[in-house]
Amino acid sequence: MTFDEEKLKTIKALQKKRSSLAKAIKNAQAQYERSQEFEEVQHLAELVKAHFSLLKRGMDSITVSDWKKENQNVTIALNPQATPPEMLDEMFTKSQKLKKALSPLEALLKRFDAEAKKWDEAIQKAEAATEMEQIDAINTEYQLIKIVAPKTQVKALPYHRFVSKAGFEIFAGKNAASNEIVTFQIAHGNDLWLHAHGMSGSHVIVRKKKGDEIDPETLQDALQIALYFSKARTSSGSFEVLVSEQKYVSRLPRMPKGKVVVSKHKIINVQLDKSRIEKLKHA
Repeated sequence: MTFDEEKLKTIKALQKKRSSLAKAIKNAQAQYERSQEFEEVQHLAELVKAHFSLLKRGMDSITVSDWKKENQNVTIALNPQATPPEMLDEMFTKSQKLKKALSPLEALLKRFDAEAKKWDEAIQKAEAATEMEQIDAINTEYQLIKIVAPKTQVKALPYHRFVSKAGFEIFAGKNAASNEIVTFQIAHGNDLWLHAHGMSGSHVIVRKKKGDEIDPETLQDALQIALYFSKARTSSGSFEVLVSEQKYVSRLPRMPKGKVVVSKHKIINVQLDKSRIEKLKHA
């Protein structure tokens, strides 16, 4: 292999690693921004607490005046399956979980930032190289850089992430613990929430863009992901997928991780198409 070919190969390999790290940084940043909302979640819980006497089981929302917004009315989603004390407990617990996640995520982002600088420096060295010995030295150094490998990224961010053709982010949990993260930390109230009906599987969410409605193709992607990451994956034919919004999904006290209550939903019958997932993986 000529010097130019070896140099180009090295640069492409470094750029590929840098691109992979950029995706991990983007995911971690999104989760960090979501966790920063713990104060707002706690504030809403305080508003509900101040109107505790108005709470009744079966209420899916309550409208109260917000003292932080010049007493303007704000509507707060509630879990209609919960008792009033359980409603409050869920809201304060959610705030505490978001706050608790901040420190580990800050540390993760700092580590990612350090690794990104190392890769940027390696790319600059490779681009400036004029001799084969320099390229060999860079390749040796590359082997020594302890960048977060894919398996480590999975442990830090335990969920699948896809992007639809229209640009919507779709997340799917990998196990009960990551389903909790997907549903109660990443998702917002109006985000679409999906789950294979009647069988174990991933919690799937589609992050809604402000002011935009989810297009039919993105919905189909999410439906297929919900089936693919469930027991339906080993079968063929059509299956039912439960579709709701995150605000209608809750977990009652003492419920095991991954188990939720959905107060409002619809069922869509879907033909499993595994090839669609493969296209999403390589998009």
